[in-house]
Amino acid sequence: MDERGVPTIQFQTDWQQTVKELFASIDTVGAAQTAATAAQTAADNAQTAADAADAAASDAQAATDETRAETSLVNSYPANPVGTLITADNTGLVTIADHDRIYGDPTLNPTVPVVGDTNVSGGVSGDIIRVYYSDPSRAGGAVTYAFTIDPAAPPVQGGDIHSVGAVTIPAAGSNNGGPVRPPGYANPIP
Repeated sequence: MDERGVPTIQFQTDWQQTVKELFASIDTVGAAQTAATAAQTAADNAQTAADAADAAASDAQAATDETRAETSLVNSYPANPVGTLITADNTGLVTIADHDRIYGDPTLNPTVPVVGDTNVSGGVSGDIIRVYYSDPSRAGGAVTYAFTIDPAAPPVQGGDIHSVGAVTIPAAGSNNGGPVRPPGYANPIP
């Protein structure tokens, strides 16, 4: 200010520059806030994309695990029977010997012992009896055997169904059947 208290031109120039810088700073805060909001939105979008990718990876892993488990069962077969694996007599009585179940993926499903049993199949002379059981836990042990009689569709090995093999009911005496052969194929009846 000059001696009269009137602002000098230099003071007015300095004051105008200070006000201009103050408004520029205020504008910068708004721009920074806008940039921060945009950055947060981008981060949220990236997290959403990462979550979706993680879910897709989890779904893919679950599908892979399911396929691996199914393949292990489909490629499984009975082995090491105590005696003949499957026999039938002329009354329709079918005997399954104790045996091991060897799975296609021994890391996923180690070999397990399976307890045999004797069951009335309902078959008569000449009928082909196909033997299977369900074992969802792949634990072996005592299982409940089931049968189909040709020409009914044979049991499909998969899901939880474990095919054992087949036997023809003889006209007299007894007859040996054939096991499912690796990798899980039905053996032709002898």
